[in-house]
Amino acid sequence: LSEMPQDLSYCPLCEETVDSHPEICTVCGEKLVAPPSASHNTNSSRHVSFLPPPNSNTSTIIGEWETPTAEAMDPQQAAHSKSNPTSQECLNRIPRIIIDATSAILYEASIEVEHFRAGGAKKNMKFDATIGEFPPHPPFQISGEIHQSNPIHGSISLSSPIFLDTTRPILYMERGGGVTFVQKAKYAKSIGAKAVICGNHVPIWPYIMKDSAKIASSEYVPILMVKRSDGNAIKYLLKETSTESNGNKVRVKIEAKKCATSCIICTEGFQIGSCVMRLPLCGHVFHENCCMSWLTKHNTCPYCRRELPAENSEYESERRRVGRSHAGAADGNEGLAEDQWESIFG
Repeated sequence: LSEMPQDLSYCPLCEETVDSHPEICTVCGEKLVAPPSASHNTNSSRHVSFLPPPNSNTSTIIGEWETPTAEAMDPQQAAHSKSNPTSQECLNRIPRIIIDATSAILYEASIEVEHFRAGGAKKNMKFDATIGEFPPHPPFQISGEIHQSNPIHGSISLSSPIFLDTTRPILYMERGGGVTFVQKAKYAKSIGAKAVICGNHVPIWPYIMKDSAKIASSEYVPILMVKRSDGNAIKYLLKETSTESNGNKVRVKIEAKKCATSCIICTEGFQIGSCVMRLPLCGHVFHENCCMSWLTKHNTCPYCRRELPAENSEYESERRRVGRSHAGAADGNEGLAEDQWESIFG
């Protein structure tokens, strides 16, 4: 017989039934469990009677059998059984974003890197990227060889084209060097490139490129940013390729398009004018009210459970000592510096 699906509709923190979300309480963010009545019925149907052995002195049998606590059944969860609110300073520092038509939140971008090694072996890598919140805007698909810019930060001075129309490459640059993102895109266009991939030079991620001077033009080439570790991987591959004599090049495919985005807490889509919070480290986005309801009780991302600085000083000291982050984090503990605010928010 197939097992009946378990009814997970009760919030143990609010102590009430929730029917607005299948997995979490939309009021406090707690994970839903089976209602108490259901738990009681399940336990009673599996009742086991313990009888004393023959001729034993029953008066020596004292106390009652009790159901073990959740912590006793699963000791690994004991450390996380109590709610740890996010640090108030962290909450204050998380930027609030009012969504408009150019917001990077409304788009998704990826970069595929392809390289044929000596002997014909093919190496592929794929990275997530963020778009600039200035023209030209997605959607776009761009493919071609990738070259490292010289100088690597680009230049504020324009130059004559050095690439022919038939060989226009994609340039790899790095953030910084006194050159703005718009200036990088403008310089790339002046020398004949058709797009820019910009590597972040610090561990802050995600990072959104903006045009504070409002000088960008749709005539410039698109520019996308990758996090520092991905940028280093691209640079290493370009350096490795430059020493090969087989003539193979590194090719990339850039794709940026609009995506369906919604708040995982309330399941409502993001709209123009919505106020949202983008969490540091993981970059997941939620409505401000939904996110604050969760973070004032927990120091984790509601989606991936990556930890943020906690308000409890004892817990936070231990968290920073261990350098905990969610299992499988791509960058491990990169950026967990002593001055954690700078390493998280820049």
